[in-house]
Amino acid sequence: MNKTTKIVIGIIVAIVVIGGIWYRVNKKPTTLTTKEPIKIGATLPLTGSLAYKGVFEKNGVELAADEINSLGGINGKRLQLIVEDNEGDPNKAVTGVMKLVNIDNVLVVLSAFTPLTQAIAPIVVEKNKVLIYQSSVSSIAQSSDNIFKDYYNMDDVGRMLVKAAYKEGIKSVALLIPLYQWGEDFKRGAEKEAQKLGMDIKIIEIYDPSATDLKSNILKIKEKNPEAILSTNLEKHNIMMMKALYDLNFLNIRLFGVELLHENINKDPISIEVMNKTKAVSNWFYFDPSSTDLKTKNFVENYKKRYNKEPSADAAYFYDDVYILADVLKICDSKNLINSECIISELKKIKDYPGVAGKVTFNNDGVSYRPLRFFQFINGKWYPYEISED
Repeated sequence: MNKTTKIVIGIIVAIVVIGGIWYRVNKKPTTLTTKEPIKIGATLPLTGSLAYKGVFEKNGVELAADEINSLGGINGKRLQLIVEDNEGDPNKAVTGVMKLVNIDNVLVVLSAFTPLTQAIAPIVVEKNKVLIYQSSVSSIAQSSDNIFKDYYNMDDVGRMLVKAAYKEGIKSVALLIPLYQWGEDFKRGAEKEAQKLGMDIKIIEIYDPSATDLKSNILKIKEKNPEAILSTNLEKHNIMMMKALYDLNFLNIRLFGVELLHENINKDPISIEVMNKTKAVSNWFYFDPSSTDLKTKNFVENYKKRYNKEPSADAAYFYDDVYILADVLKICDSKNLINSECIISELKKIKDYPGVAGKVTFNNDGVSYRPLRFFQFINGKWYPYEISED
């Protein structure tokens, strides 16, 4: 090989290398094709009393779907999101899901809240679709391979709040729970841990979720004179509980509650005073809008830019779920297996997925594990509160 030939070959090699580098640097997301889109549906309370969560959930799903499509969708196929407003009514949830599975022919349905999810679960299973829901009740997921839960478990929270009370030297408590399955789960976890630690549960007060006042329930608890109240309530019932404690001047007690960090509770002057007096302790989601994690920061920035508000944990959970689904669908599509069996199989393989709301792992029952955080209310502010799992 003469010198001239070597020079020519060298130039060709250089051009190929430089061209490869240029391609990788300037490569754009895969262009969406005109093929049939891959459809996912959601039934969420966008109006009504539960809209304070539902709107955030829709925003999280919507943002994730649009971002995924901007990056090429599912191997070039568009991810189509169809959302039905159930208004917080199980009957309307059923109507909306019948449309999603029979007319829209979605592959996956997203849902939230236990009563709404319980109403639609049989329909989704009968049609051999996949359901992913936000609720603290695991039994819905455990009832079918087609169903997956991504939320914390209420029995774990009941157990951990008993541990928190025990840490504070408390020996007797009362339980205040609604007539819901997740109230029963909370009770089960609390009772089991209380028995283990030798804590006395003086009274278990169960109220009707349609109640507009909890004063009679709190009065019964007051008569038993426990050292603390352990409660699990919806946001509106938490505010009712605070008012009843305030009106009955029952403030010489400790309060350990579920999800007391909701914005409306912390805007209510009576609730603030009660939480201050009782040094309230509460669980909260692992999602932290102020996190320095790059993935979480980008999510928060994009959400605020689009919706002009800070995202909630509910938005973050569904945002993660849609991205998990996208990864699963890409795998199934590459195998030409866009069906429920493949989606179910791949979802059960998800271990330590790095979500914006903490790592996500699904077990064989379709129940997710996500880390939780706990906080204590002191002088008008929430501060991190450590509870050992040991």
